[in-house]
Parts: sequence; structure tokens; C-alpha cells
Amino acid sequence: MFLAGNGLCQSERITPSGKREITQDEARDLLKAFLKLPDEDMQKSGDLGYKQFYFFMAILGTSGGEVGVLQVRYYAVDRQTADVWNSVICERMTTPLLRKLQAALRKSIGLTDAEYRKIRTQGPLCEAGMPRVPDGN
Repeated sequence: MFLAGNGLCQSERITPSGKREITQDEARDLLKAFLKLPDEDMQKSGDLGYKQFYFFMAILGTSGGEVGVLQVRYYAVDRQTADVWNSVICERMTTPLLRKLQAALRKSIGLTDAEYRKIRTQGPLCEAGMPRVPDGN
């Protein structure tokens, strides 16, 4: 699903460790596969001042009733690690499927498990005093 090209596109950036960052399209594809959403239900969102992340709005459907309520969630994807965060509260998303998708994406950018553990950081809105969900990993 995630294919690494032979050369760098103009939109690709290199991290301080010399690794390629994931692209916005790769981050979007990761979220679509994780959430099992069609392309039209995943929209880019503003960066909220957190340049290390790509932000997306996912349209998860509508609630029933006479007047349907749109169910929307906001996510952030770390450009260096492919970690996925709930971008409203400090919660790192993790499921077996997501871990498998992330492993493939990290491999495509040449990020080893050891390097990942060194550069992994907190997500957006994880500063002291912000609402958070404890990270079980």
C-alpha cells in the first residue's frame, strides 16, 4: 500500500536524522485505511501551529433521527513516525491494524524500530494542563 519512490519529490522533507518524512498523501492513506473511510470522508485540516503533524478531519457518518448529526473526529499524524493522535485530546491511537499499517509506512521511509523509539514524541495538545487519555504503551 505504501510505496517508496527511487527519488524525492519536491514535497518530501528529510528529518534531522536523515530519514524521509512521510508525505501528506501517505498520512491521509494511513488514516483512510485505519478508519476504513472513503477518500471523500477524509479532509485536511489546519496545523494548529504544530508543524510536526498533518491534521485531518474524518467524517464518520451521521446519527439517526429526523435531523442527522454529522459525526466528525479530528486526527493528527506525526510526519516523522506515522504515530496517529486524536487531535482534540492527547490520545495516541493504536490498534493491531494501525500498528501493521504504521510498520509498513515506517519501513518505506527507512525508519527502524530503534530509531522510532528514540524520536517518538508526544502528540499535539499534550502540553501540561491539556485533557489527555493515558497512553497504555
